[in-house]
Amino acid sequence: RQLHGPLPGAVERRLRPGGAHHELDVLVDEGLTVDGGTVVDVAVMGSLLRRAPLRGKGARVVEAVGGVLCSAIALLDPGRVVLSGPWGREPALADALDAHLRREAVVPVELVVSATGPEAPLDGARQRAVELARAGLLSRVS
Repeated sequence: RQLHGPLPGAVERRLRPGGAHHELDVLVDEGLTVDGGTVVDVAVMGSLLRRAPLRGKGARVVEAVGGVLCSAIALLDPGRVVLSGPWGREPALADALDAHLRREAVVPVELVVSATGPEAPLDGARQRAVELARAGLLSRVS
């Protein structure tokens, strides 16, 4: 897909250099990162959004995370965004982000929660380890 015409002002601001840094600052300032670092505490964020999804702190968090996603969507045009791991375990977060993306994304995108569950990355790593172990054993037998 090609974008025609100017980008909406909110997206244009997010695409400027330093835009994503600002979004992370919001999460740090709101106390939603582990030890004030760059790792988002998704469980705390989900709890906040269950209490007040679109007011005050909850609205700022959805705007920050949604802003980062909108920037990536504008750049990559993925068609679908999949929430998995701890992000996918928080229905309030998924619902709030879905509403944000429907309003703000410059191209249509579907937001879905991973059907493979929160352990999908570990399941994939286990499966690959078994494949490599089998290949190694079979190469010795042949």
